[in-house]
Amino acid sequence: MFEINIIWVLLVVIAVVWIGLDFIQYMSKGINQEKGEESLLLNLTGGFSDRNNKK
Repeated sequence: MFEINIIWVLLVVIAVVWIGLDFIQYMSKGINQEKGEESLLLNLTGGFSDRNNKK
């Protein structure tokens, strides 16, 4: 009755895992920002390297 292709099942599983991992990363970045860490924008533009080079 139900003809489910294995390809569609794999695509759905990959999509769910991908969205889940993105959500976990987003939540962990939000938690890190609440702890006083640098923002994502500074991380992408090299804000960490400027801070680490000062001695």
